[in-house]
Formats: sequence, C-alpha cells, structure tokens
Amino acid sequence: MKWFWFPFYKFVLYPVFFVLLFLLILFSRKTRQSILSHIGIWKRIQNHILRFNRSKVIWVHVASAGEYLQVKSLISIFVEKKINVFITVTSISGYNWLKRENNNNIVFDFLPLDFSWNAKKIIKLIQPSILIFVKTDIWPGFLREAKKNNIPRVLVSAPARRPVSGLKKSYYKFLYENFTAVFPVTEEGRLYYKNILEKSTPVEVAGDGKYDIVFDRKKERSISLSAVTKTDICALLGSVWPEDLNVIINPVLKAMEQYPDLKIIVAPHENDRRHVDALVNLFAKFKPALFSDLKVPNPSREISLKLNFRVLIVDTIGDLFFLYENSHIAYVGGGFSTGIHNILEPCAMKNAVIFGPRYQKFPEAEKILEINAACSISNTAGFESVFLDLLANKKKRLEKAKACYDFVSQHKGASQKLFKAVQKIIS
Repeated sequence: MKWFWFPFYKFVLYPVFFVLLFLLILFSRKTRQSILSHIGIWKRIQNHILRFNRSKVIWVHVASAGEYLQVKSLISIFVEKKINVFITVTSISGYNWLKRENNNNIVFDFLPLDFSWNAKKIIKLIQPSILIFVKTDIWPGFLREAKKNNIPRVLVSAPARRPVSGLKKSYYKFLYENFTAVFPVTEEGRLYYKNILEKSTPVEVAGDGKYDIVFDRKKERSISLSAVTKTDICALLGSVWPEDLNVIINPVLKAMEQYPDLKIIVAPHENDRRHVDALVNLFAKFKPALFSDLKVPNPSREISLKLNFRVLIVDTIGDLFFLYENSHIAYVGGGFSTGIHNILEPCAMKNAVIFGPRYQKFPEAEKILEINAACSISNTAGFESVFLDLLANKKKRLEKAKACYDFVSQHKGASQKLFKAVQKIIS
C-alpha cells in the first residue's frame, strides 16, 4: 500500500481539502483572513531568511496558537543558544499570536499550500538544519521533500491515538513513516507509534512542553491586585462561555451574598463588547470594575493595581494568566461548550481548580482528576456543592491548590529533553 497513499493524498485527499477550504472561505472570516494573508508570502519569507545571514535555522511548524505554546519553551532554548528559528503556522490565530514575539532569532509566516513546487521552493529558501512538526498538523508533501534533501524530520508532542489496524493503520503509517524520530507525550503514545512505524525509527516519550510554558510565563511579569487582601477569598472564572455562566452564575451570586469577603474575577471567552456588557449586567448589583480601566499603558514586570472592587471583569487580551496569581479558586470555562480551556495555568498559580464535563480530549485533565487534585462538575448543583465546600473549608482549599501545583511541577522538563534530542539528531 506504500505506493498508493501519496498519489491518493495528492490527487484525491488534497483536492477535496481544497474544495472544503473554498467553502470555508465563503462562510468563515478567519479562513478568509488566513488565505488573504498568503499574498506576498514568498517575498516575506525571503526577507525573513536574509535576517539570519545563512546561519543555522530550525524550522518549526505549528497549526495554531495552542500548538505554538506547547513548544514555546523549546523554542526559547534555541533562542538562548543563539539558534535561529523559522516558524510556520496554518491558522490566523497562530499568526496573530506570534506577532507578540519580538526576538531577532525568531521569524514566522504562514505555511504555503502543500504542493510539491511550494515544498521545493521553501526548503531551498530556508535550508533548515531540521524540520519539526508539532502534534497533528502534518503535511506529507513537505515531509517528503525534506526527506529527499536529507533534512531530519521530527514529530514532537505526538498525541496517543486508539490502536488501529487494516486500512487505517496503513494510512497512519504513510502519514508518519517519513519522520526521522517521533516524541510522543505518553507511554501509550510510544506504544501506538511503535506499532505503526518501522523498528528502526526512534520513538521516545518526552512529555508535554505545555507544562514548561506555564512556569516560563510566570517569570514574564506579575499582576498584584491590592483589592484582594489577605482576609479575602478570590475566585476567578476564566474563559467562561455563556453555557458555563448558565450553570455557575446563580451559585456564584448566592455565595457573594453569603461571603462578604468573596471577590470575583471573571474573564469571558470572547471579550467583545457584547459579552463584556452581559457580564456587567449579571453582576450589576456589585458594581463591577473593568480591567481595561485599571491597566497602565506601559506596564512594568510587576503591576500593583489599587482599585477596590468585588467583581473585576477582564476585558483585555493576554492578562488572564497573570491574574490567577490573585485567586484561590479557579473555574476554567469551556467544559459546557467546545471543551475546557487551559487548566495548567491556574494550577501553576496554586489555585483549587474546577471545570465542566467536556474534558476528555485533554490528558492533563484526566490525570489531575485521577489523583483527586481538581474537581469536574456536570450541573449547577454539582458546582454549588464543590464551590461552597472550597469557600467554607480553607484547609481543603489549600490542599487542592497544592495538589494542583505539585501535579504541574512534577511534569516539567519536556522542553530540555527535546532540545537535547534535537541537538543529537542534528549533529
């Protein structure tokens, strides 16, 4: 079947993908932005590479912001060693996130469409020492061309999949067979890729770099809210969707009546005017403050904000993680809609963590529940019970917070391990 899959991908799967992409352009603003942003890509890439003066280049491909954050700590190690990193992304969200980076050793752009002539052109321009794919956004045309040019190809943060056989196994073998080495997150992943790949292909568990990034980000800056005093309890409702609020809002409002020293920080998943105004109305009785009214234009590493409030609404981008420093209990949103958001951030900031029922696609959530460090709830009654228990029982709240922190701390180290492995492969 080896001879079958690449022509099938090239002449069937990719044209189908192209048709779907065209349909998405009609209905998705983000897809339109992504495609339009490809205009002028070759000139930009050429200018990017000129900045590197032809010194060693590591090429890293990520799908979006989430995948980038999984390898950000690894990329930081390359940069510390004065190694240039060229990052390609698939989505506009990843591209916009990378705009925040400001380092002469990092450049980024969209990945061109996976045609053979594009693969030849970009490899000739970049001349990478190694090509690193992150997680699942794998493009066979680029892999194949890199192999022809004897460029090592590595897959990192490789997720575990269910065991497959027959046609599925044959397809996944085609997808992964051109990698020089594969670094799965878990032992289950190692067994899966060992079953798919040739025995000669190294497959080694490296862990997940997203545990490293939360500790790296803690070093960036600090936001201290003086309104949260030592005698207060602060609960942060992070990245909440309307579906989350439908479940948790009444118990939260009741708890605020019951506990005068309870402070609430709430960050909507979408921080546009409509969603922010909806939160202002929900908490109107407590005269909520907006975080944008507190921020100084050019904050230093440590920010101390001295406005008194009982409810603070986060209507800015990029501040939620640092605000967890002020909270003791965190409800992480998304569990009643598309799936939970980042639970590692509040864990690293020593919060007792609660989230909704849709966490199955996130191994860290399953692991943290197995050790009884965090709590998952499925309805209003469940949330009310857990929330009130944590408010009333300080000892339990501190124990849960410590267990969450210890869980994240114990899983650090993937980025250093991957860096050493990549160095070895290049040399």
